[in-house]
Amino acid sequence: MRSRTWLTTGPERIAAIVALLTLGSAASQADTQVIIISVPAPWACDVPGTIGACPAGDIAYTVVLRDAHLYPTQGRVVLDFSGCPDLKFCVPDGTTPYIVLSPTSVAVDANVQGEATFWLRAGSTCVSGVHVQAIPITGPPAIELADPLRNVASVDQDGDGVVTSADAALLASKGPSDPTADVSYNNVHDAADAALLAAHMGHSCPALVTPARRSSWGGLKIIYR
Repeated sequence: MRSRTWLTTGPERIAAIVALLTLGSAASQADTQVIIISVPAPWACDVPGTIGACPAGDIAYTVVLRDAHLYPTQGRVVLDFSGCPDLKFCVPDGTTPYIVLSPTSVAVDANVQGEATFWLRAGSTCVSGVHVQAIPITGPPAIELADPLRNVASVDQDGDGVVTSADAALLASKGPSDPTADVSYNNVHDAADAALLAAHMGHSCPALVTPARRSSWGGLKIIYR
């Protein structure tokens, strides 16, 4: 016996399909969302060359994630400071505005505009030692966003946990192309950096953690003021 096929050909089938699609659309239009999952494309992302910081955590550093079509995309941005053994972080106190993954790495989840803003509570400086990575919402592996590696310039230039005139003097002694003096991260050491440091004068945190050097990984160095 031949099997029966419902509305196999002709205009009758077309009319039935249109009716079904119309009914389905009317029934679920309010509850239906189209979700497009994309991954960050390193060449399309904004990753400033120098990371600003202050012991008080009131200098913003923003990475913007975009996909290969230049649309904002979400994901987790990770800053890996394992190449910055002299950088010092304020001890987390429950109000730290980023995720502390380890003594040498922190993370922020990007918003729907693809923006991940870090308010780093840190002192001292670092040259070409920071890996900036993105973990897509689909999960690992991480995508390296920055080549060359990024710098760190804290207004607490000497890393003693408080912004003082000694930091202003140290900043002033550096040349115009020194990335560790670019606390305003505008790609040059200029008057904007001195003005920004002056605006943060006296900012501090009660204790600093120095990420462990490779020779002593597994431990923490803590400096209390």
